Amino acid sequence: MFAPTRILAPVDFSEGSEAALRWAVDLAQRTGAELHVLHVESGSAFGGETSGDASLAGGRSLRVPDRDRSGDDLAALIDRVPTGEVLVTRARAHGRPSREVLDYAEREGADLVVMGTRGRRGLRRLLLGSVAGEVLRRARVPVLVVPETAPLGPVRLVLAPTDFSDAARQTLPIAAGLAALHGADLELVHALEPVRAVRVTIPAGAIPGLSDGARCRLRAMAGDPALTAELGSGKATGVAHEEGGVLVAARPPTKIGHHLIEGYAPEAIVGYARSRGADAVVMARRGLTGVERLLLGSVTERVCQLGPCPVLVVPPETPGA
Repeated sequence: MFAPTRILAPVDFSEGSEAALRWAVDLAQRTGAELHVLHVESGSAFGGETSGDASLAGGRSLRVPDRDRSGDDLAALIDRVPTGEVLVTRARAHGRPSREVLDYAEREGADLVVMGTRGRRGLRRLLLGSVAGEVLRRARVPVLVVPETAPLGPVRLVLAPTDFSDAARQTLPIAAGLAALHGADLELVHALEPVRAVRVTIPAGAIPGLSDGARCRLRAMAGDPALTAELGSGKATGVAHEEGGVLVAARPPTKIGHHLIEGYAPEAIVGYARSRGADAVVMARRGLTGVERLLLGSVTERVCQLGPCPVLVVPPETPGA
């Protein structure tokens, strides 16, 4: 399920963080959650964490306020983003931004962090030293990464890429909950990556049985009622049991689809999200090996870098995941 009760939105007065704040406010309005808006002050452009870019959320920096002005700037920012009936707490901290954001989330019991990303010539870069990247790697709660170029609008389609790992499977109830919150469709996606042999790369779709097996698992995850008729009750039950019946047990009132795509996972997922006009993507922070993989070049981070829409990154510790 997806039901945050306390949302943390770190801001740095950039266009990127303002875009993220609008998403945070919308989620708070839909869920009844409290909203905490935090600005972190540091001595020199956030202590170098953004590689010279004085942007907490990674957006284009408009200004770096001094300590005397930041309270007024924070109030002005919140005034620009209508919050309606949302209970808003304004907070300031001083220190290393990523550490202060993580500490604040832990101390105040935030169960969702919403942050923006850096936008440069259409390519967002979550560098290892950036604030957003550090928060993504270390947060114990889901982090919604919002591109500066993703305007707040109706959410009609949520994608849930899966590699059939336990971590990916456990994010499905959260993806389903996010879709249900917006009355959106949910689509499960699996990327069949090319198989590398000696000096040869073989398209996964050319390997007999590989695509059929993946498609069957996707259908089981989605609770496709036709699966039993096609495979027989015994075999279909076995496949569904292997996938845990995640969406069958807690199926939200949304349409659930599934699609098999081919290509290297990050690019294939991003390309499919663009072609389908996806409004959000939900992904696990851990992958096939069960070890933390949110490093430069990982599938999750690449989708955050290149994706056209917000990406909800779910750590394995998340309740309900």
